[in-house]
Amino acid sequence: MSKAFLLLTLALAMSSPTAFAQVEARPITEQEAKQIAGVKDSGQTEVQSPMLLEVRVSPGQFTSTSVAKQNPNVWTTYETAEFVCDKAVVRAVRLKRTLKRKDKVLVEIIPEVATDWFRQDIDFTVVFLASDGRELGKRTWEDLTIGNDAGGALIFGSSTKSPTLELEMKREEFLQLFVDDQRPMIRIVVAIKGEEEDEEDD
Repeated sequence: MSKAFLLLTLALAMSSPTAFAQVEARPITEQEAKQIAGVKDSGQTEVQSPMLLEVRVSPGQFTSTSVAKQNPNVWTTYETAEFVCDKAVVRAVRLKRTLKRKDKVLVEIIPEVATDWFRQDIDFTVVFLASDGRELGKRTWEDLTIGNDAGGALIFGSSTKSPTLELEMKREEFLQLFVDDQRPMIRIVVAIKGEEEDEEDD
């Protein structure tokens, strides 16, 4: 075998990609997994259960002269949709004020809660607070079943739910909640069913 042939063989081996291949193993990150699967980042912030949302109500919707006489009068925010708890999300929150008798109003707090799961059970609490922390109304729904709207069309699926907290107030008492730019608060707690039981079993 000639010396030239040996040198040529050695050169080819050194230039082969497999001759100096390196393999590295590590856990894949969630972001990398999404990129490989072609899943776009939703932009939502993940919050562990129980998730607490605190929403300040804008005063202008109920106190400015241009809208104060509307009946009913509805204020809506979609900012709660920026936060997700095990795929459960409060897509929107509405505060609806309806004039009843001369000095009374019906106040309805209407959250829109859904999940990307086919169906999911949660405990759901809505609290209405004055700006000084005084509790005006509260209601809890235990074992509320929610789901994605596609699943709601099926027999065993569920869909978006709008559990509503209702309370009747004097009209003047309601308007006082917004005096001097005060902003009453809507507090919402989403607790995923099953997680507390799992912790107790541990």
